[in-house]
Amino acid sequence: MSSARMWRRRRESISERTAKRCAPFRRKRCSRTKIPRIGRRIWTNCSANTREGRSSIRMRSKLRMRWGGRLRSAPTDPRKCPELGSILTHARPLRGGMINPYAYTMEHKAKGGISMSLEIGSAKVDITPEQAVPLAGFAVRQNKPFEDVHSRLYLRALYLRERKEDGTVSNAVIVSADLLWWGSDRVPIIRQKLHERWGLEPAAIVLNGTHSHSGPQTSFVFHRLLGQADAGYVDFLENRLYEAIGQAERSAEPVALEKGVASSDIGIQRRLYKNGKVAGGYNPDGPADPEVTVIRARTERGTTKAVIVHYTCHPVTTNVNRVSSEFTGAAMDKLETRLGGQTVCLFLQGACGDINIFKSSAPAELTDEYAIIDYFGSRLADTVSGVLDAEMRRLEPAVLKGTACEQPLPLKRLPGREQLEQMAAKGESPYDEWAVAMLAMLEERPQQLVLEMNRLDIAEGLSLLVMNAEVVVEYGLFLKERSGGQILPVPYSNGMIGYVPTKKQIGYGGYEPVLSTYYFHMPSTFEESIEETIRARIGEIVRE
Repeated sequence: MSSARMWRRRRESISERTAKRCAPFRRKRCSRTKIPRIGRRIWTNCSANTREGRSSIRMRSKLRMRWGGRLRSAPTDPRKCPELGSILTHARPLRGGMINPYAYTMEHKAKGGISMSLEIGSAKVDITPEQAVPLAGFAVRQNKPFEDVHSRLYLRALYLRERKEDGTVSNAVIVSADLLWWGSDRVPIIRQKLHERWGLEPAAIVLNGTHSHSGPQTSFVFHRLLGQADAGYVDFLENRLYEAIGQAERSAEPVALEKGVASSDIGIQRRLYKNGKVAGGYNPDGPADPEVTVIRARTERGTTKAVIVHYTCHPVTTNVNRVSSEFTGAAMDKLETRLGGQTVCLFLQGACGDINIFKSSAPAELTDEYAIIDYFGSRLADTVSGVLDAEMRRLEPAVLKGTACEQPLPLKRLPGREQLEQMAAKGESPYDEWAVAMLAMLEERPQQLVLEMNRLDIAEGLSLLVMNAEVVVEYGLFLKERSGGQILPVPYSNGMIGYVPTKKQIGYGGYEPVLSTYYFHMPSTFEESIEETIRARIGEIVRE
């Protein structure tokens, strides 16, 4: 027998033995049926003296790095490791039909036996106004066009897609913009276009404003002193939104999600109670939410695709009439630079209705307000970096699903025509302009406002509760407590109806429950019963 013939028979024998060992890991329904060749990255029970064994050792090392060191010794049989067994369900095959454990897609068997995979795409676009327009957030600016640009404004978008085994696809978008909010009068139009272009359902859309008070207005229905919206800029903004979502969709790829938490004290309660009355000022003993939640999306290459940062604090470091992304934008810019410039970092604002930046905690030598913005941005970025550098908890995939919920909130008795005419005649701001607006819609004034609370489930242990209002921190803390920290409150999203205060706040009065209603052109203040209603509905949402 020739040496070539002997070598061929020996090679076939080795291939047959390897095939038997690797049979449990062959991809289901794989059209390739030939016996796999001995190649690199074959997962098998073998010694370190063989080519397969050396590959297995290399794989163990790779997996230890990929899974944050939790696997002290990667098992040779993925069926013995739930984490890895789920990964291999639909991993891409090597030549000859063998499974490549490196090329995982985070697919798993969910309840009901449905196979799923989460993909995320990201994009970042500049939304800085090209012409001087009024900025939103401070009446002291008197609706004057901004003077100059201190820092660029950005819109950051994530496109989420889940491909199921039955061929169906679910999708969602999460958008964060360096703006005060998104106008309720424009959101229906945006939702319609997003549905037409991408098939996105309203409950799967998150349009969040970081609540920067140094960006343009996006609503045409509020008081002039909140900053009047410019039609040209609103059109520009919405076009940039569609561009960003399109870019994010094209860049979507399989990811694994990780979660970590930390704490920051740069936010503080701003309602101070003295002698039975409420006053402005820092209240270190009042309720606040110091938790910083960080979500990282890792690609199959081990790179960081995107980072979501959730924190609760009003970005009101300065009221100077200059464009600024505030400390929230400064923090995201710093994080993106630290991560190499290719990662998109989104800030999602929490229930900060009564939480301000603790400005007086900045070093005394910092007298320039923009230096203070940079200081707080650096502090937040350092906190997030600490989470990213530490071990984070991997989140198991879940059904990507949005659930819409609307909760009517009753208003107190509306002022009559005579009272409104008297207020309009006095000429006192902001009451006069509000009274004129109410007289114009006298017979059409609603008796209640609708709070939208849409829940978006992203992964096991990660959901967002999106709300179209300025929600005070008490409700955010209640939601986190009831959900065990698995649902994050994301107000300032998908529109804006005004402040949603607690029963105590309505009783004491002050800016949030009373004065702000004139700027938001609310027909009246809320009834005290809204707190009980909201807490009950939040409880129902958590149990769903």
